[in-house]
Amino acid sequence: MSVISRKRKLILTAHGEMVSVLPFTVEEANTVVYGGKKGLLHEALALVAIKSARPMPILTSFGDDESNRLNLSRYFPDVEPKDQQSVAIANLAAYIFWYVHWGKMR
Repeated sequence: MSVISRKRKLILTAHGEMVSVLPFTVEEANTVVYGGKKGLLHEALALVAIKSARPMPILTSFGDDESNRLNLSRYFPDVEPKDQQSVAIANLAAYIFWYVHWGKMR
Protein backbone atom coordinates (compact mmCIF):
# COMPACT_ATOMS: atom_id res chain seq x y z
CA MET A 1 0.00 0.00 0.00
CA SER A 2 2.91 2.36 0.31
CA VAL A 3 5.91 3.26 -1.77
CA ILE A 4 9.28 4.23 -0.34
CA SER A 5 10.72 7.39 -1.87
CA ARG A 6 14.40 8.33 -2.12
CA LYS A 7 14.26 10.03 1.29
CA ARG A 8 13.01 6.78 2.87
CA LYS A 9 9.67 8.29 3.87
CA LEU A 10 6.53 6.30 3.41
CA ILE A 11 4.26 7.73 0.77
CA LEU A 12 0.76 6.34 0.54
CA THR A 13 -0.49 5.18 -2.81
CA ALA A 14 -3.94 6.23 -4.02
CA HIS A 15 -5.29 2.92 -2.72
CA GLY A 16 -3.65 3.48 0.68
CA GLU A 17 -5.08 6.98 0.93
CA MET A 18 -8.60 5.68 0.30
CA VAL A 19 -8.15 2.92 2.89
CA SER A 20 -6.81 5.37 5.48
CA VAL A 21 -9.80 7.73 5.36
CA LEU A 22 -12.49 5.09 5.83
CA PRO A 23 -13.82 4.53 9.38
CA PHE A 24 -13.13 0.79 9.33
CA THR A 25 -10.27 -1.55 10.13
CA VAL A 26 -7.65 -1.89 7.40
CA GLU A 27 -9.10 -5.22 6.28
CA GLU A 28 -12.65 -3.87 6.12
CA ALA A 29 -11.59 -0.64 4.38
CA ASN A 30 -9.59 -2.65 1.87
CA THR A 31 -12.71 -4.70 1.10
CA VAL A 32 -14.73 -1.52 0.51
CA VAL A 33 -12.10 0.05 -1.74
CA TYR A 34 -11.63 -3.15 -3.73
CA GLY A 35 -15.41 -3.56 -4.10
CA GLY A 36 -15.70 0.05 -5.27
CA LYS A 37 -13.00 -0.48 -7.88
CA LYS A 38 -14.91 -3.49 -9.20
CA GLY A 39 -18.21 -1.57 -9.36
CA LEU A 40 -19.65 -3.26 -6.26
CA LEU A 41 -19.39 -0.44 -3.73
CA HIS A 42 -22.86 -0.86 -2.21
CA GLU A 43 -22.48 -4.61 -1.90
CA ALA A 44 -19.02 -4.28 -0.33
CA LEU A 45 -20.34 -1.70 2.16
CA ALA A 46 -23.22 -4.00 3.08
CA LEU A 47 -20.85 -6.92 3.68
CA VAL A 48 -18.51 -4.82 5.82
CA ALA A 49 -21.44 -3.41 7.81
CA ILE A 50 -22.77 -6.90 8.49
CA LYS A 51 -19.31 -8.14 9.46
CA SER A 52 -18.45 -5.21 11.73
CA ALA A 53 -21.81 -4.71 13.44
CA ARG A 54 -23.54 -8.07 13.38
CA PRO A 55 -26.80 -7.85 15.34
CA MET A 56 -27.08 -10.34 18.20
CA PRO A 57 -30.55 -9.64 19.62
CA ILE A 58 -31.18 -13.11 21.09
CA LEU A 59 -30.05 -13.32 24.69
CA THR A 60 -28.29 -16.54 25.62
CA SER A 61 -27.68 -18.08 29.01
CA PHE A 62 -24.16 -19.07 29.93
CA GLY A 63 -23.81 -22.85 29.98
CA ASP A 64 -27.50 -23.61 29.39
CA ASP A 65 -27.39 -25.23 25.94
CA GLU A 66 -30.94 -26.56 25.90
CA SER A 67 -32.46 -23.19 26.81
CA ASN A 68 -30.24 -21.48 24.24
CA ARG A 69 -31.20 -24.01 21.58
CA LEU A 70 -34.89 -23.34 22.27
CA ASN A 71 -34.48 -19.54 22.06
CA LEU A 72 -32.38 -19.69 18.90
CA SER A 73 -34.50 -22.35 17.16
CA ARG A 74 -37.51 -20.04 17.17
CA TYR A 75 -35.78 -18.16 14.35
CA PHE A 76 -33.52 -20.86 12.83
CA PRO A 77 -34.72 -24.44 13.48
CA ASP A 78 -31.39 -26.13 12.59
CA VAL A 79 -29.33 -24.09 15.06
CA GLU A 80 -26.45 -25.54 17.07
CA PRO A 81 -25.61 -23.28 20.05
CA LYS A 82 -21.89 -24.10 19.81
CA ASP A 83 -21.72 -23.35 16.06
CA GLN A 84 -21.14 -19.60 15.71
CA GLN A 85 -22.32 -19.54 12.08
CA SER A 86 -25.73 -21.04 12.86
CA VAL A 87 -26.06 -18.74 15.91
CA ALA A 88 -25.31 -15.76 13.64
CA ILE A 89 -27.99 -16.91 11.16
CA ALA A 90 -30.54 -17.25 13.97
CA ASN A 91 -29.70 -13.76 15.25
CA LEU A 92 -29.95 -12.28 11.75
CA ALA A 93 -33.34 -13.97 11.28
CA ALA A 94 -34.51 -12.56 14.64
CA TYR A 95 -33.30 -9.09 13.69
CA ILE A 96 -35.14 -9.22 10.36
CA PHE A 97 -38.28 -10.58 12.05
CA TRP A 98 -38.29 -7.82 14.65
CA TYR A 99 -37.51 -5.13 12.09
CA VAL A 100 -40.34 -6.23 9.79
CA HIS A 101 -42.94 -6.70 12.52
CA TRP A 102 -42.02 -3.94 14.98
CA GLY A 103 -40.22 -1.46 12.73
CA LYS A 104 -43.57 -0.02 11.64
CA MET A 105 -44.42 1.07 15.20
CA ARG A 106 -42.02 4.02 15.17
